[in-house]
Amino acid sequence: MPTAFPPVLKVAIVGGGPGGLSSAIALSKLENVDVSIYEQARELREIGAGIQIGFNCWKVLELLGAAQDVRGHVQGLILQRFVLFTLSPAAM
Repeated sequence: MPTAFPPVLKVAIVGGGPGGLSSAIALSKLENVDVSIYEQARELREIGAGIQIGFNCWKVLELLGAAQDVRGHVQGLILQRFVLFTLSPAAM
């Protein structure tokens, strides 16, 4: 006899970095999904490193409702330098 409710899907996410936390946020919004995050660090804290978040990543953060929280941690304008060059056919 079928049950009235689908079984709970248990998901284990290994790593509490940006990808793991984003996955956990997205999956936790689904019904009947139980998410557990496994991280080796005893506590999550700033380590002084910077990360680059591309356009598509910002769109995902907006869809997850987390973009404003991330945007609140921007401490200044970061300018990027792009170097454009062309290769001659002989160099290929």
